[in-house]
Amino acid sequence: MCCSNGDSLTAGLGAKAKTPAGLLLENRGVAWSIGGDDIFKKVVTLPNILRLYNPQLKGFSTKTSMAFPNGQSAKHNGLNVAKSGADSYDMVEQADILLFRIQNETLCDWNNDWKLITFFYWKSMEYDPAHYVERVRVALDQLYNANLPRTLINLVPVLNVSFSKELKDGNIVCGLLQKSSCPCAAYPTQGQEDILKDWIPGYQQGLLNLVNTSHYDGREDFTVVVQPFFIHTEPPRKNGKIDFSYFAPDCFHLS
Repeated sequence: MCCSNGDSLTAGLGAKAKTPAGLLLENRGVAWSIGGDDIFKKVVTLPNILRLYNPQLKGFSTKTSMAFPNGQSAKHNGLNVAKSGADSYDMVEQADILLFRIQNETLCDWNNDWKLITFFYWKSMEYDPAHYVERVRVALDQLYNANLPRTLINLVPVLNVSFSKELKDGNIVCGLLQKSSCPCAAYPTQGQEDILKDWIPGYQQGLLNLVNTSHYDGREDFTVVVQPFFIHTEPPRKNGKIDFSYFAPDCFHLS
């Protein structure tokens, strides 16, 4: 059983967009952690990889829906409760929604299904690392204390968004959109740039420290694992320049 909490990257915002208008759509079926459109050879996602070994896998999201007003509740979302525009303060609410869906929808057997739940939020820069990690802890505690059995939490640290300074230069549309959606990274003052250099490693190390406290080691059927692959991620480049073919028309969301 695959499940996901997160923001626009997990909701697949603009993942298939060819023009800025496509950023009004969520392509959840191709989101890397929870999308289940097509098959592995055509769409490389975690659920499609797992379905090579278990064709009966459930919970993944499919198809495309409008992002607003309520993309979080679209018909084909499965157990993808991500919400475009969400930040770390939405984690607890999303944990509640996920628990409700697991308990009340036919997609999951609460007691017997193994559950892989991915937590991934990039939009956390409004809060210092201590506040961010505390919100993660509260959301994880929500799942842990619900006695959700047979659960592996796939905890993915935030991206280093400082490369947004380069991404904004993709074209004039990218510059305008990032000025409204991610100004502190795309157009930082010197003070903001210094804060990002300090806070981003703080977010990442804070999650590692949280998991290493053994806070979630009290049960044999529940664990939290930090996946470090985004910690040192750099944007793909071609001939030394960013390859914008990997990005949506806003030059930030993944394509």
